[in-house]
Amino acid sequence: MRVLDELTLSELDNVTINKPYSPDVVAIRLGLICTLYAQQPHDPSVRQALAKCGDRYQAMFGEHLTLYLNPTGKGNFVG
Repeated sequence: MRVLDELTLSELDNVTINKPYSPDVVAIRLGLICTLYAQQPHDPSVRQALAKCGDRYQAMFGEHLTLYLNPTGKGNFVG
């Protein structure tokens, strides 16, 4: 494999590490994560602003998302 800093963005999307004893199962895949921290997160106006932020993110990048992880750590693969 080529050195990571020589790979294109689309090639980086395909970099995976498989489980040592189950080579057909992907254990690690590169990805981006976004974590938002807000003051007064229970304030209705703050919650509404965070929801709008999530909606805009979904509108901008939704077609590229393949996995969603909620704060509990549970995730669902998209389409």
